Amino acid sequence: MKKESVEIEKRKYIRLDVVFPVEFQIVDPQTGGTISEIKQGFTRNISKGGMGLEINNVDEELEELLFKFRRLDLLIHIPIAYRTTRARAEIRWLEKVEAGYPNKYFIGVSYEKIDKRDRDRIFLYAQKRLLFPKLVSCAFIVLILSLFGVALYDFKLKHRNEALVQELIEIIKNGESLEKRLETLNVEKIRLEDTLLRNEETSKTLMSTIKEFEKARESEFLDRERFKSKLKKVLTERSKLKKALTFISKESLEIEAGLKKIRASQSKLEEKNIEKLNLWLRNHQSPRTGLVTSYEGDRALEGWAFTYDQALASLSFILNGDFKSAKKIFDFYKDRAERIDGAFVNAYDAFTSAIVEYTIHTGPNIWLAIAAVWYTERSKDETFLEIATSIGDWVINLQNEDKDFGIRGGPSESWFSTEHNLDAYALFGMLFKKTKEQRFLLAQKRTLEWIKVNAYNRCEIRLNRGKGDATIATDTFAWAIASLGPEDLKASGLNPEGILDFAEESCKVSVNYIRPS
Repeated sequence: MKKESVEIEKRKYIRLDVVFPVEFQIVDPQTGGTISEIKQGFTRNISKGGMGLEINNVDEELEELLFKFRRLDLLIHIPIAYRTTRARAEIRWLEKVEAGYPNKYFIGVSYEKIDKRDRDRIFLYAQKRLLFPKLVSCAFIVLILSLFGVALYDFKLKHRNEALVQELIEIIKNGESLEKRLETLNVEKIRLEDTLLRNEETSKTLMSTIKEFEKARESEFLDRERFKSKLKKVLTERSKLKKALTFISKESLEIEAGLKKIRASQSKLEEKNIEKLNLWLRNHQSPRTGLVTSYEGDRALEGWAFTYDQALASLSFILNGDFKSAKKIFDFYKDRAERIDGAFVNAYDAFTSAIVEYTIHTGPNIWLAIAAVWYTERSKDETFLEIATSIGDWVINLQNEDKDFGIRGGPSESWFSTEHNLDAYALFGMLFKKTKEQRFLLAQKRTLEWIKVNAYNRCEIRLNRGKGDATIATDTFAWAIASLGPEDLKASGLNPEGILDFAEESCKVSVNYIRPS
């Protein structure tokens, strides 16, 4: 075949540099039978109508048969899952390659007989193989761009948060400055009003004295004039006092108006900050497990998600009306989290769900249950109430192991924490309110008795950190008032005012702090 004809035939092929083996035998066109042994070639290019083959080590006999008969039976071996495809093809051109293997030939064949589905499948496979590196490259580029975008977004989010915090700090500072000025003005106003009151009393006394002198003899004229002079001074002073009071009252009104604006701005900024913080939590929520990573920047705890933190994150989502994000956390604990002896461990891997800290503490489990009850109450979805009730029952079993019905720090712990028992009191109350199950009410009453006997320090009117542990822990003070409520505390013989007085008198400290910025 002439070179020009070969080039025209070649242009009919779409070059899809995809290599897979093809076995062939030469066919006699007259008889239709094969007249050579099975030989092997490799695809060089593929089109829907045929393919280009590379054949190495072509001996003289095979070379002669190729040029003479120009018909081939093909066994096309597509890799991996595809079955072998048979085809009959005509050689359209042959080209000897001088470089490389000895007697190497490129030949182009067009199909004479092949199943249409097999033909399309071969071409589609070749296209996929051709596109695969490009798709991988595109996916890699998209991944890099996505990571860059996430990093940039995170950087911008942090920058905006810092700006919001700074703005909030300035507003608070201005507000504090105005409040101090208003306080000073109020003190001055009280002083002026007191002085004015004394002035009015003095003026009344002087006027009464002058009237008496007007009824007396002329010899007392000088005294009368002296008292009139005093009265004039008093009245002048009163005028000045009234002007000062008017000025102070006006300034006070202006400051109050300014404070009102500042408080409104502060409220809006606080809402924005809360929104941004909630967004930060969502951005750190794993799409695979729904867990929020507990730490950022600590390599030792990278990817860890502590159960206590998940409870707080879900409460934050719930309070912001983001039930979808809260549900992701509860879905994990309902369907994927591994429990040990009926309880959740302290920490899981946020990306693989694996346990990373096998310790079981009572507090994190109780707070997860509290969050689940809150979710049920706010969203009206009872899907996760079982999490709360099962944890509640687990805590009751732990409570029943102690003769005083105290709740230990965990199944493997021997210490009793006041905080954990306050947690349990709150949870039992919420569960009883939601389920009306009497076992939760009984458990709550037992917990209260334990707190009264083992946690309340009657000598110092405060709560101890735990049973047999008189360490001052102010969180137990605030949490006792929040979980039991002032009225129940009083009814139980505990003194909420005394607890707060102790905190203010014994725990208050002052420190000098300069913000890093």
